Amino acid sequence: MRAFPLVIISFIFSLTCLAAGSKKVCLENICIEAEIAESSQERQQGLMFRERLAEDQGMLFILDEEITPSFWMKDMRFPLDILWVDKNKKIAAITQDAQPCVGSCPNLSPDKKVKFVLELNSGFVEKNQIKSGDKIDF
Repeated sequence: MRAFPLVIISFIFSLTCLAAGSKKVCLENICIEAEIAESSQERQQGLMFRERLAEDQGMLFILDEEITPSFWMKDMRFPLDILWVDKNKKIAAITQDAQPCVGSCPNLSPDKKVKFVLELNSGFVEKNQIKSGDKIDF
């Protein structure tokens, strides 16, 4: 019985943390709440060790400058779709169904320079018919 209030407090705390460092990100008429990874430490941690990501959530990486970044799926527990977004907020490239790595982890990179990276649950791109050139808004 005592665990119930602790669970509620923990849930409210996690929602508060998400809201504090998050942005509404929209692709056409589909919007999600994206946690922001802006600092070097936040970008390095990303979604590692998390059990799941809610269907209407993602993680938005804001890079210091427009570069060709390299990501990997080390210590991930679920697959992702990755949108590589240029400085004009247009999708420059898409990586679908990036799988958690076991042992050796391949690097994932776009073939163009980008300023933002948006990680979403695997299947989001196909389900919502997202394509390169689409504009995102946040």
